[in-house]
Amino acid sequence: MNRKISITLSLLMLLTLSLPAQGQTKKKSTSTARSQKTKEPSISEKATTIWKNAKTSWKSTTKRVKDELGIKGGKKSEDIRTKYMPIYSEEGYQGGDANMLIQKCREDFYNRYPSTFILTSVIPQKTWESEPVKRDGAIVGYLQTMYCYILAKDGNDGYINTEYVYQRYKNVGDAYDHVEGKWPGMARTDILTPEVYNEIKD
Repeated sequence: MNRKISITLSLLMLLTLSLPAQGQTKKKSTSTARSQKTKEPSISEKATTIWKNAKTSWKSTTKRVKDELGIKGGKKSEDIRTKYMPIYSEEGYQGGDANMLIQKCREDFYNRYPSTFILTSVIPQKTWESEPVKRDGAIVGYLQTMYCYILAKDGNDGYINTEYVYQRYKNVGDAYDHVEGKWPGMARTDILTPEVYNEIKD
């Protein structure tokens, strides 16, 4: 009889000890399930992510436009004239060869850009720029330079602003002769978007 009671008590103790372990296992399983559920982002979290992505894209686009316009921090860059040539519209040179010089530039321009429409073609300086050419410290000749500018419209997409250069040289006491490749020579071309054109045209 005592032996039966002893066995019964032992079984009860084993059952009592096993209950907390089962409870812990069940609690851990429930916690894991809840943790897995929380990994799925909420609607508000999804909306925040979408907004951040859109904001980043907007900032990137704004930066590209500002870079193109030469604008930094919401202000027009002071060095925009170093990035784009000025747009000249007033004729300065009144020499007898002015029309010939301009016409040569127009012909070369249309050969390069046949589908454009020229808006202005001018020589803004009043006379040839002249500088002495020295050899061993002594003046041996003179180099003269003239610039011609052509602005053309490229359909509805933008503008082309081109600088041509004429140069002629003479030894002291001789007559001027054209410098090869500079009668005229295309010196520079700026491709302008409508936004950039509106910024620098005045």
